[in-house]
Amino acid sequence: MESFYNYPIVEGVGIGGIKIGEKMDASNEIFPFLKKVHKESDKISLIYTYNDIITIYCKKDTKLIYKINVQKGYLGKFKNLIGIGDIFYDLISLKTELLFDDFDYVFYLENYRGICFESNSIDVSSIDLKILKIDFITVYDRTLDTDESIDNLVTVSTSNLFN
Repeated sequence: MESFYNYPIVEGVGIGGIKIGEKMDASNEIFPFLKKVHKESDKISLIYTYNDIITIYCKKDTKLIYKINVQKGYLGKFKNLIGIGDIFYDLISLKTELLFDDFDYVFYLENYRGICFESNSIDVSSIDLKILKIDFITVYDRTLDTDESIDNLVTVSTSNLFN
């Protein structure tokens, strides 16, 4: 199962061979390795973790996966370029606008729906993107992205990153 940590990260599709929209039950090959996370307050989600490196979110009623999150220890990359521990500056190589959600403190890529990037930093809005590390990558059901939700995000100025 250790090679499982090297699978690519694909926006809106999946991480580690786990796919958005798949049913999470005993028929899923990773199911026996998962630990259920109990959150009584969460009425809509079932949450599973794999060695505290991969977290899988499923709808309680359908058991369909709608979100997958990875953190330190996951070695797979997005577009063979960006992974956990890389710096936000590296996202510029994807030649797309970097969008910041100042409510959830996550970064989105304008041309890649179904993926977002986070840092452990408390106030990422005031930190230099040349040194800020990516601590979490989340892939989710891209139908959750609407034009309205994207329009409400702040475009991060990247012009000063090239100086």
